[in-house]
Amino acid sequence: MWKKGTYKGYYIEAKVYDTPSSSGINNGRVSKLTVKANGNIVAHYDRGWDERYITMGLIKEIVKAVCAA
Repeated sequence: MWKKGTYKGYYIEAKVYDTPSSSGINNGRVSKLTVKANGNIVAHYDRGWDERYITMGLIKEIVKAVCAA
């Protein structure tokens, strides 16, 4: 399922599965993730990291929020 929204001022798009996957972030439920700030991509995951300009701590917060939504 695709989820879109905002978190702490970041725009988020994520593909979230019901169960964990080996292609997900840390073998989790999120297999695709785009995080934008001011229209610019600051993190992008598509079964692997393409770009990451924010901390893993913030990414973990975002993934937790996306999975809970």
